[in-house]
Amino acid sequence: MTSISSLRCLSKYPARYPNPIGGGQATAIELGLTSEIFILFNYPCQSPIGQKRYLFGQAILKIVPLKVAQKVNLCYRFGRRKRMRKDIGRIICLGLMILPVALMSAPEELSQYWQDAGGEYAFAKAVNFTGKNVQSAESALLEDEQFAKLPDGSELTLDFGVVTGGFFEFKVNLAKPAKIRISYSEASAFARGQKDWLSSLSRSYRELLQRTYEVKQSGWFQDPVQMGGARYVKIEVLSGQIEIDAVRCKKTFFQCDPNTQGWFLSSDEQLNKIWYAGYYTVCLDTIPSEQGGKNSKTKIGEGHWVIVDGAKRDRLVWSGDLAIANRVVYVSNARYDFAKDSLMSLAKWQFDNGLYPAVSRAELGEKVAGDFLEYSIWQVINIYDYYLYSGDREFIKELYPSIIKAMNYHDLKTDNNGIIEQPFLRGGMNYSYSIIRSGPLAYTNALYYIALMDSAKIALDLGDIGQAQVFLTRADRIKNYFNQYFWDKKNSAYLDRKRDLSHHPLDGNSFAILSGLADRAKAEQVLDFFNQALKLKWGDQQFDKPYHFPRKIPLADGHNAKYVMPFINAFDALARYNLGRDDEALDLIKRCWGNMIDQDPNFTVWEWIGPKGTPDRPTTSLAHAWSAGATFILSEWVLGVRPIQPGFSQYVIEPHPSGINWAKGAVPSPRGLIEVSWKDSADRFEIAVNTPSGDGPSLKLPTKGEQIKISLNDNLVYDNQTKIPNPTVMSLSISAKVVEIELKDGGNYQIIIEKNSEVRQ
Repeated sequence: MTSISSLRCLSKYPARYPNPIGGGQATAIELGLTSEIFILFNYPCQSPIGQKRYLFGQAILKIVPLKVAQKVNLCYRFGRRKRMRKDIGRIICLGLMILPVALMSAPEELSQYWQDAGGEYAFAKAVNFTGKNVQSAESALLEDEQFAKLPDGSELTLDFGVVTGGFFEFKVNLAKPAKIRISYSEASAFARGQKDWLSSLSRSYRELLQRTYEVKQSGWFQDPVQMGGARYVKIEVLSGQIEIDAVRCKKTFFQCDPNTQGWFLSSDEQLNKIWYAGYYTVCLDTIPSEQGGKNSKTKIGEGHWVIVDGAKRDRLVWSGDLAIANRVVYVSNARYDFAKDSLMSLAKWQFDNGLYPAVSRAELGEKVAGDFLEYSIWQVINIYDYYLYSGDREFIKELYPSIIKAMNYHDLKTDNNGIIEQPFLRGGMNYSYSIIRSGPLAYTNALYYIALMDSAKIALDLGDIGQAQVFLTRADRIKNYFNQYFWDKKNSAYLDRKRDLSHHPLDGNSFAILSGLADRAKAEQVLDFFNQALKLKWGDQQFDKPYHFPRKIPLADGHNAKYVMPFINAFDALARYNLGRDDEALDLIKRCWGNMIDQDPNFTVWEWIGPKGTPDRPTTSLAHAWSAGATFILSEWVLGVRPIQPGFSQYVIEPHPSGINWAKGAVPSPRGLIEVSWKDSADRFEIAVNTPSGDGPSLKLPTKGEQIKISLNDNLVYDNQTKIPNPTVMSLSISAKVVEIELKDGGNYQIIIEKNSEVRQ
């Protein structure tokens, strides 16, 4: 049985997952009740004095003098295992005493990857298509009183250069009223628009992608219906004649600063584009909370800004989508308030039975979508994610009762062995909504196991030992039966469902690895199976064999074989990094995300990739936040910065070069920016880090063979299997592939690992 004292918190994937594989890929830290990591001080509470205030997101945080901090009730102290710091400088009180993040600009060279020019308006940049009889089409690009002339029956398609969103405006000149049709598209191939089948599911996007208006006077004409995501705008003259001087979009999405706190740059041009495409996509999908849903006019969430699934649709807060989108926020602009308000938009509308809604309800009504058992589980995981990155303990305390309520509801859906069963129909809906998968699913159970482990850590952090043990006992039941239910020895992979011997899913197998339910041997076999049965040129497909349906239904193949879901491919890549199969992980990133950014509309990532490696229908969202996973993966696994304990009280720097010559960047944390720059060659690995004050990081760096020397700030700390004492180094160990160094304090460090000159050839 899993006990409280053996509960482990690991680097994020595997930040919080029990790591079955070892191999130096994750550092396990015990959270024993007497450990230095978890200590509660019960001093009388006193009012802070002499405090400073810092603006952090939308909250005013108080930095308390150390003497006062000692007397604040329930102060949280993060120390290092095996060494108890006597100073009190690492105290974080009540989950809100978060140090201000230093604002630093990203290098000027990053501007080439940032396609949005900023400002209130985006302007059309090029003519994409000109119909017959259009005169001076280029004049529609500049507001200079030079007009493009569109006679009756003509059409003109303009290109904004990148997907943008908001209210589109047209500066026109008329002799008399004219009737026009305006069409919007994220890709040039889909200019005419179609009705969206998803409208019947989410009730969020019922407008056509084209609309007809009568323009009655000269001047600026604004389309009154907001279009959240479009790169191309087509104007067709249905009657009359119209002249156009300029076309612009009054942007309504969150204007992300290209000089964001978190950034990434490497020797691989494609990876740089991928990072910024994911970041920009999440910016497009961060909208005012009152501009969601139908016609982009509905209040859908809490706070001012929320993160939705797609720019053009559904424009709703979905918990599954936040699993990716929030983590992109954490490594880029660090707007924890956006993530927090999005999570609260779901938690506030929890059903009486404990189920978290899959989608923000607010003004949308009681039943916006199906029950989505899977998404209720995702909400619990996302709440823990927020805590891990932000360290906001007060938020966790606020939501803790609702977490228990949700997890008790989930437990009611388990069989006698503790395996959770996906309900049929409404409850059987999940992210792969075009395939109804019910009964015991490998994917849902692996996800549920993760949620149980996360819930146990939250309970432990809040001192609720009894409830933590309840969660761990439930997790043990899944662990005892998971492989018995789902492992297919013949195909060396996990089945989709217990009674289905034909389908082996990407999602269930990826999460079996990430959850730790697959041991090392099975995990390796699963990834071999991926390479043999699921690998496509544009990513890894959903299933090895297609599901067949008795009758044609809308989007029946939308999540089937030959389709690639970047949402799940992100966890596939994480599973590969966890097993040390770095080359495969990087190859997958380049296949899946590289394929998207190299095609129109470029610069954004898509909801899914069709069976030909392209967008397959006009209604597919081509700026979809759940597909931005490569952005945080590059920051956490290539640059290498990941949190180990909440609020980055402990974190790891673990680069994975995989043929990349160099990388540099920064990851924001509540403690301050963590800046990293590394270079890799056959005989030498060099890394420079600038880390916040307080406890130093753990570093896991690639070794260069058995006969190596290691220097720290020009001082040798290791030479030919001999350790050289250094007061800055807490520990140093070397395995066949990894050099592990734990530094005592934060600061500026340069570490060089190189082969000894006598062994170089």
